[in-house]
Amino acid sequence: MSRKMTQIILEKLKPYLIDRLKDLAAKNNRSLEEEITEILEQALETEVEIKPKYEGWQPGFFEEVIGGWRGEPLVREPQPEYQEREAFVKEKRQWSPDFFEKTCGSWEGDLVREPQAKI
Repeated sequence: MSRKMTQIILEKLKPYLIDRLKDLAAKNNRSLEEEITEILEQALETEVEIKPKYEGWQPGFFEEVIGGWRGEPLVREPQPEYQEREAFVKEKRQWSPDFFEKTCGSWEGDLVREPQAKI
């Protein structure tokens, strides 16, 4: 049975990861390849329970929050009568039949999209 080897291309890793790996390798007097091998071997020997960063409510949240108010009792004051107000827009705006034809083709110039910074 032959094994197909998969290459890991370091250039595809995030730069901060490569820097951290290089620092660890230097600290442990190992090559980068030896350091990565050691990390992978340790990871495979240890059972790792992967938990998402956010699973919902934190343990004890409801016990801390419900009944946690220690001040005066909260009372909702009577609400005023509902007020009828003037309409915000008195009439609907009607576009002229040729509005879009006049405006959509009227741009003269180059549209330039600035490159977005990668996070």
